Amino acid sequence: MTTGMIDTFKSRVNEGGGLAMANLYRVFLPPIIGVQTQDMDILCKSTQIPGRQLLSTERFMGMTTMKVANGYTSDDVTLTFYCLNDMRIIDYFHAWQSKAVNQEEQEVGYINDYTYPVIIQALKKGAENPLLQPKKLFDNKLPDALKDAIPPIGPLDLANGTFDLGLLGDTGLRYMAEGVTYSCRLDKAYPTVINSFEMNGEQNGLLEVSVTLSYKNFTIVEGNLKDRIIDKAIDVVGEKVKDKLKDKMLGGFTSTLISRL
Repeated sequence: MTTGMIDTFKSRVNEGGGLAMANLYRVFLPPIIGVQTQDMDILCKSTQIPGRQLLSTERFMGMTTMKVANGYTSDDVTLTFYCLNDMRIIDYFHAWQSKAVNQEEQEVGYINDYTYPVIIQALKKGAENPLLQPKKLFDNKLPDALKDAIPPIGPLDLANGTFDLGLLGDTGLRYMAEGVTYSCRLDKAYPTVINSFEMNGEQNGLLEVSVTLSYKNFTIVEGNLKDRIIDKAIDVVGEKVKDKLKDKMLGGFTSTLISRL
């Protein structure tokens, strides 16, 4: 690589905000009765942002053939988690699977009762927490068996003693944060496979569990919080405030604007 090519490469990297890092990501999982999920992304060792393959069929055009698109397919997503001694990660996914197929009653649930959106985000260095996070109101000392019987009431999760502000307004705000470069939403996702976890004699070996999620479709939302707020404001008040808005965005104007949108 010549000196000129190196300078061009550095320039492109700077224009793009730096190189994307594979170890900077966040996963939002749905709340399941009796199990807290707000910190589960910390225990997520690995995940994937899914791809999409177009399906095609051959179309004859005279003496030649041409592939014509007739659909698409998407691969399942696998999440790998570190397990703690309380085994809450495994309990969480077993509780989720039980909504689809109840092992005790041997009954199959309705698809709308066991499918949820799952959010996977790519981050850049210095990314901040989401704008709206579940707030801890009290510690629920009830046994897990009783927690499982207490359903959430809107944003209020009595089983875990939390109040989810993100469920009061636009649910998209819950997943928005400064520093999010790529955000993928899995629609109608649920765990189809909870893989077996290996126990061995390795000294200081960590226990891990992998879970495969299937889903109906996925949606990609590009851009970080600042870009989306600017775009929203431009739609409302027009192009004439674009330059002033960008100048003020570096200060404390972000929170004020969010409250007015």
